[in-house]
Amino acid sequence: KPLPPESTVLTIGCLTDDGGDWTLTRAVAPTRVSETESTTPEEMKKSDSKPPGTLTLKLSNVDDFRPGFKPDTFKGHKVQAKGLLHIVRAGQRLTVNSLESLSNSCGA
Repeated sequence: KPLPPESTVLTIGCLTDDGGDWTLTRAVAPTRVSETESTTPEEMKKSDSKPPGTLTLKLSNVDDFRPGFKPDTFKGHKVQAKGLLHIVRAGQRLTVNSLESLSNSCGA
């Protein structure tokens, strides 16, 4: 069943700088969650065990969603992202509330 617009979701993918726009590549389909500000160790373990997906998801506000956050630190990492999903004509976009590194590489 498709997610409704403006759902709070969790997804996993490879953090990529696409010419100044941050994206998740090799992302898995977003799933609904109730908490987007923080994550539990159990969520991190479950997310880390997921294989790469096939989606590309544009990210909003990565540079300023949290004071002092430096996205370049996680560039090329497998990450877990949580936030508000926007469905637009050009695809899906996620307003980020939480971004955590799962691995320092995006290998299979």
